[in-house]
Amino acid sequence: EGTARRTRVLARLQAKYPDMQVSFTLPSWLRGFNAESMDLLRTTLAGGVRIDLVNVMTQSFGVENIRTMVVPSTVAQASIVSFQATAAQMMPLFPNKSQAQLHAMMGITLMSGINDDGAVFTLADAQTVANFVKQNGIGFIGTWSFQRDVAQSRSGMGPLNNYTGVVQSDYQFHKIFSSANSGGAPAPAPPAATPPAATPAPAAGSQPRWVEGKPYAVGNIVTYSDGKQYVAKYANPGYNPTISTYFWAPYTAPAKPVVVAPEAPKPQPSACNSSNWVQGKQYAAGSIVTYSDSKQYIAKFANPGYNPTISTYFWSRYVC
Repeated sequence: EGTARRTRVLARLQAKYPDMQVSFTLPSWLRGFNAESMDLLRTTLAGGVRIDLVNVMTQSFGVENIRTMVVPSTVAQASIVSFQATAAQMMPLFPNKSQAQLHAMMGITLMSGINDDGAVFTLADAQTVANFVKQNGIGFIGTWSFQRDVAQSRSGMGPLNNYTGVVQSDYQFHKIFSSANSGGAPAPAPPAATPPAATPAPAAGSQPRWVEGKPYAVGNIVTYSDGKQYVAKYANPGYNPTISTYFWAPYTAPAKPVVVAPEAPKPQPSACNSSNWVQGKQYAAGSIVTYSDSKQYIAKFANPGYNPTISTYFWSRYVC
């Protein structure tokens, strides 16, 4: 009942706020998600909700299970096996996505150092998983938890809420995980937020809309649904630029920057012909209203009376 209620709410929110992203963080095991987690995803999708990210928690598998079921018997390999099993389970849920696209919308979250079951996720394990994430285009890598990632001079330091329990320097796990976002791609990366010289930058505001699943070459510039622009650091099969930051970087036109308002009302009224905003009243693009705070707002898109101080996708501040 709770899942069904949450699904209805998420579907309504996404309909009202198209840019809102939905992610689920779920525990996995060596054979992948359990039945309850799979039912949760199926129910959510069946309710019309777009799922943007599935974050897989791969930790605390059990020391004996790792020893007898994983080769080599490391926590890193157990995490990789768990992720691969989960990805295979998700393929039928997202039949229109390739394996690369599915990986791009998935995350993997580890428990650094000593896990709750006593197994140890070492610094070497962290590098193994970071390499796996980079090589497979996985969209997200996380750690449980950041405050534990501090310098310690001996193994077994506790409590585990404050320390990883392995000898390390400050934020060493974080630095290793961050390597998943650098280097190793077949094509050289352009400078952050700048396309390669061989690809001339189009005029500001003329970048095409990003299309999920469309192949993009290095240097391609797209406009996401949030109105922001992104440049492809590496060729990719249409990964989401707001999630797959390994493949995309924010982009700003190098000359004559222009603040682009989607479907900006034309012509702009010469005088401030505003009226008091009325909840539920249909407004056309370009309509100007005065809210109860005595400030004016202009409709960027037609909308059925959304609150201009909340629905900033549909409204923006306007000065008469």
